Amino acid sequence: MDFNDYFSQDPPIKDRTGNGTLLEMKASVATIGNFDEMNMKFIARFSLQLKWYDWRVTFYNLKASKDNFNYVGKYDLYSLWLPRMIFGNSVNEASLLFDDLSSVISKRKGSPTLNSANEIQETESFEGESNPFVYNRTYELELECIFKLEKYPFDYQTCFIDVSML
Repeated sequence: MDFNDYFSQDPPIKDRTGNGTLLEMKASVATIGNFDEMNMKFIARFSLQLKWYDWRVTFYNLKASKDNFNYVGKYDLYSLWLPRMIFGNSVNEASLLFDDLSSVISKRKGSPTLNSANEIQETESFEGESNPFVYNRTYELELECIFKLEKYPFDYQTCFIDVSML
């Protein structure tokens, strides 16, 4: 990856066309349980996937495979802008983690550009505005929920996983 004139503290707010940056989020809930009605808490296990484009980055030699094993290494993760999110109704106000249980890949979608014929090695470069980053991680969090128990045992509950950008 190339990080020319790149500041990891600044989100990719605008792309080259002047539009805002889209951050796609998918969540898949695996289990919900351990309900604690007295303390208004429950435990949820869920997978979270985020996808975003960063027009400021240039990728080199992205693999064209079904699985897209273009993992972003730990060194590059420290240089890269990463979404900052918090789970607002978690008991410990957990935040988005970039650790050994998470992965960030660069997904090849756009067409490559070859380097000049004057260079020794052939290199394909891919623009960040056409090739997204994809973050994946599974979480297990204790979450707060206000249980409405007035009609017990004929009640039902609606609880949320509150995810907010920082």
